[in-house]
Amino acid sequence: MKKKILIFGSGSIGTHHANAAVSLNYNVFITDKEENQLINMRENIYPSRYKKWNEQIKCLPYKSVFNLRDTFDLIIIGVPPNNHLKLLKTCIKNLKFKKVLVEKPLCVFSDDYNFLLKKDLKNKVFCGYNHSISKSYEFFLKNLKKLVKEKNYKLTVDIHWKESFDLVLKAHPWIKSISQSYLSNFKKGGGVSHEYSHAIHLFLILKEILFKNKKIKFEKKMKFLKKKRIHYDEFIYFSYFNKFIRLRLFANSKNNPPIKKIVVKNDSIHLLEWTRKLENGKELVKTYLKPYQEKNFKITRRDDFINELKLLLDKDIVKTKYLNLAYAIQVNMLLKSIFKSYV
Repeated sequence: MKKKILIFGSGSIGTHHANAAVSLNYNVFITDKEENQLINMRENIYPSRYKKWNEQIKCLPYKSVFNLRDTFDLIIIGVPPNNHLKLLKTCIKNLKFKKVLVEKPLCVFSDDYNFLLKKDLKNKVFCGYNHSISKSYEFFLKNLKKLVKEKNYKLTVDIHWKESFDLVLKAHPWIKSISQSYLSNFKKGGGVSHEYSHAIHLFLILKEILFKNKKIKFEKKMKFLKKKRIHYDEFIYFSYFNKFIRLRLFANSKNNPPIKKIVVKNDSIHLLEWTRKLENGKELVKTYLKPYQEKNFKITRRDDFINELKLLLDKDIVKTKYLNLAYAIQVNMLLKSIFKSYV
């Protein structure tokens, strides 16, 4: 029997998920509170990305969805971050499902996610940090763990995640300016720390690998942009460190072309590097220890979503580890503590 997928949100993320799901021969249903947005997806967004609309994707009126009695293998919540938890509660109350995937971030920094801790949802709720389950990142982590285990290095590990919001808007041509988007307001889930929270997610995975249960210190810095109708963090710097290892994250909303990479060094000597160059259709891992190795992984944005859905619906518990609710909550716990210091 075909798996049933229900998608909330017919913008960019919903379109990617719909295409990925129908490509995997699932029964795909999609809905949106805004009927005009559903029409826009069907007539413009989907054809511009995938040549033509796929009639196997079924568009449903929003009000009718919560009367459905089907059991869905997966529900996908692809709406703006400030609506994630409210919609998740509604789904839990009114729909039958095996799993639900909330797009990143889990919620806005100020939202109360404690209800997720009180229910038995750890194997039912996941978050869309799909960069962490790519084959290239898996290969990078394998080499990093080997490096940490076998060599007594003093390490600096830097994550650079720098991409202009102009490029984000370019992928969403129906949004004319940033002031028309939640991106412009950190209270709605905009700004660098929310929009690029997948970098924070990678940062926390690396913290776990590098430090385990060792005592560490923490540094932080945020820079905000405030104009008429715009107020968001445009730069963040986070660092965990002790006298042997320093892990740093640098992210901004300005670089064009974007820079997305992780560099592992001993003083000035490069040891390991992971780079995502979506514009060139590849992710690259370089290992500088003898023997030098350079490995290319072909990637498209479509591949990110297909890989994610396959892992979730094939029940690969080991490989979906980093999509688990626990990691998503860690990201939001960090965001909550950071913003508390600044706003």
